[in-house]
Amino acid sequence: MLINGTNETNNTKTTYWDKENHLFGPPAYRCRLCRGVFSKPEKICPKCHARVIAKKDDPVWVDEISVIDSIFDD
Repeated sequence: MLINGTNETNNTKTTYWDKENHLFGPPAYRCRLCRGVFSKPEKICPKCHARVIAKKDDPVWVDEISVIDSIFDD
């Protein structure tokens, strides 16, 4: 069981990548534990050294397109 990102059985930190897809530019991967942002997913977070167990998508491009849409809205 995970408590605050730490596996209680052996005190190993585990986390997830939040994949942030952008409208322009490459996707970014954000660690859920330390909130560090990286260009590619690793098996271990370079910042907090937690073991990454999965990826989850976060469609940031939807927010980006709504801003552009509001600029060009008549």
